[in-house]
Amino acid sequence: MFYADPDYDAMYEKQAGELDKAARVETVIAMQKKFYEDCAYIIPVYLDKLQAYREASWTGFQETPGGIIFNFTRDNFLNAKAGS
Repeated sequence: MFYADPDYDAMYEKQAGELDKAARVETVIAMQKKFYEDCAYIIPVYLDKLQAYREASWTGFQETPGGIIFNFTRDNFLNAKAGS
Protein backbone atom coordinates (compact mmCIF):
# COMPACT_ATOMS: atom_id res chain seq x y z
CA MET A 1 0.00 0.00 0.00
CA PHE A 2 1.28 3.42 -0.81
CA TYR A 3 0.31 7.02 -1.42
CA ALA A 4 1.15 8.26 -4.91
CA ASP A 5 0.53 11.86 -5.89
CA PRO A 6 2.75 13.90 -8.26
CA ASP A 7 2.08 17.18 -6.41
CA TYR A 8 2.97 15.62 -3.07
CA ASP A 9 6.10 14.06 -4.55
CA ALA A 10 7.17 17.45 -5.93
CA MET A 11 6.70 19.05 -2.50
CA TYR A 12 8.72 16.23 -0.95
CA GLU A 13 11.60 16.82 -3.34
CA LYS A 14 11.38 20.57 -2.74
CA GLN A 15 11.55 20.29 1.05
CA ALA A 16 14.35 17.71 0.91
CA GLY A 17 16.66 20.25 -0.75
CA GLU A 18 15.48 23.35 1.10
CA LEU A 19 18.13 24.99 3.29
CA ASP A 20 15.89 27.70 4.75
CA LYS A 21 14.19 26.20 7.82
CA ALA A 22 11.08 28.42 7.65
CA ALA A 23 10.55 27.64 3.96
CA ARG A 24 11.01 23.92 4.62
CA VAL A 25 8.50 23.99 7.50
CA GLU A 26 6.02 25.80 5.24
CA THR A 27 6.39 23.10 2.57
CA VAL A 28 6.08 20.26 5.09
CA ILE A 29 2.91 21.83 6.52
CA ALA A 30 1.50 22.04 2.98
CA MET A 31 2.39 18.36 2.50
CA GLN A 32 0.60 17.39 5.72
CA LYS A 33 -2.47 19.41 4.70
CA LYS A 34 -2.58 17.72 1.28
CA PHE A 35 -2.16 14.27 2.82
CA TYR A 36 -4.99 15.00 5.27
CA GLU A 37 -7.34 16.43 2.63
CA ASP A 38 -6.70 13.49 0.28
CA CYS A 39 -7.73 11.11 3.08
CA ALA A 40 -4.69 8.95 2.37
CA TYR A 41 -5.04 6.55 5.26
CA ILE A 42 -4.19 2.89 5.54
CA ILE A 43 -6.90 1.00 7.40
CA PRO A 44 -5.06 -2.09 8.65
CA VAL A 45 -8.16 -4.05 9.60
CA TYR A 46 -11.92 -3.72 9.48
CA LEU A 47 -13.91 -6.12 11.60
CA ASP A 48 -17.20 -6.91 9.96
CA LYS A 49 -18.30 -9.27 12.71
CA LEU A 50 -21.07 -8.35 15.09
CA GLN A 51 -22.74 -10.26 17.86
CA ALA A 52 -26.19 -9.07 18.83
CA TYR A 53 -29.16 -10.75 20.37
CA ARG A 54 -32.50 -9.92 21.93
CA GLU A 55 -32.47 -10.88 25.61
CA ALA A 56 -36.18 -11.73 25.53
CA SER A 57 -35.66 -14.22 22.70
CA TRP A 58 -32.37 -15.88 23.70
CA THR A 59 -30.68 -16.99 26.90
CA GLY A 60 -27.32 -18.51 27.73
CA PHE A 61 -25.07 -15.95 26.12
CA GLN A 62 -22.06 -15.58 28.37
CA GLU A 63 -20.20 -12.29 28.63
CA THR A 64 -16.59 -12.91 27.67
CA PRO A 65 -14.08 -11.34 30.07
CA GLY A 66 -13.16 -7.97 28.59
CA GLY A 67 -16.37 -7.77 26.56
CA ILE A 68 -17.23 -9.31 23.21
CA ILE A 69 -15.02 -7.02 21.13
CA PHE A 70 -12.11 -9.11 19.78
CA ASN A 71 -13.43 -12.11 21.75
CA PHE A 72 -15.59 -14.03 19.30
CA THR A 73 -15.87 -17.39 21.00
CA ARG A 74 -17.83 -20.50 20.11
CA ASP A 75 -19.13 -20.64 23.69
CA ASN A 76 -21.38 -17.68 22.99
CA PHE A 77 -23.21 -19.79 20.43
CA LEU A 78 -23.03 -23.24 22.05
CA ASN A 79 -24.62 -22.00 25.26
CA ALA A 80 -27.36 -19.96 23.56
CA LYS A 81 -30.89 -21.28 23.90
CA ALA A 82 -34.22 -19.98 22.69
CA GLY A 83 -35.94 -17.90 25.36
CA SER A 84 -39.45 -18.36 26.61
